[in-house]
Amino acid sequence: MLNRMFNMENDFWMFANKVADMVILELVWLVCCIPVVTAGAAGTAFWHVFVRMAKDQEGRVLSNYFHVFKSRFWTGTGIGLIKLTVGLFFLADIWVCLRMGTAQAMFLAGVLGMLLLFWLLCSMWFYPLAGTFPFSLKKVLGNSVYLTMRHLPYGMACLALSGGALFLSVKIPYGIILLPALACYVNAKVFAWIFSRYEDGKDGA
Repeated sequence: MLNRMFNMENDFWMFANKVADMVILELVWLVCCIPVVTAGAAGTAFWHVFVRMAKDQEGRVLSNYFHVFKSRFWTGTGIGLIKLTVGLFFLADIWVCLRMGTAQAMFLAGVLGMLLLFWLLCSMWFYPLAGTFPFSLKKVLGNSVYLTMRHLPYGMACLALSGGALFLSVKIPYGIILLPALACYVNAKVFAWIFSRYEDGKDGA
C-alpha cells in the first residue's frame, strides 16, 4: 500500500503534478500579461497548454507555452486588441445610456448589455481556437461566433464557472491561487471535447 501511495505514477500524484503545472502556468501567464500589449499572445499560449492538459498531452508545459507565445504572437495580439476595443466600446455606450436616464436610453442600455454578453461568450473561444489551430485572425473570429451560437449552453456554463471561480477567489483565503486554474481546466475539457467533435467529423464545420 505504501508503495502505491508514494508511486509518482499513481492517480493522486499525477493529478497533484497537473495542479502544480496549472498554478505555475497561471503565474507565468500573469507575468506575460503585465506589458498589456502581450496579453493576447499570453492568452493564446495559456489556452494552448490548457487544452493540451485536458487531453493529457501537455508535455513540457513551459516549453510549449513559450513556443506558442512566440509563434502565434501577432495573431494573439490582434485578438487581444479586438477583444479589448469592442468590450470597451460596449461598456462606454452602456455607461452613456445609463447617464442619460431616459426610457429610450435604458432600453438601449439593455440591448447593448445583451450584445456585450454575446461578445463575452464569443471571446471565450478566441484564445482556445487560436492556440489549438493555426487559424488566421479572421477565421478565429468567424469560428468563435459560429461555436458560440452552435454550443450556447456550454458557453454559458463555462462563463458562469469562470465568474463563480473569480467570485469565490475573493471570498476564500488563497483561493485566487487555485480556483481560477481549476475552472480553466474544466473549461478546457469542454473546449477539447467540442473541438474533437469537429476534428472527428461528428459536427459540421
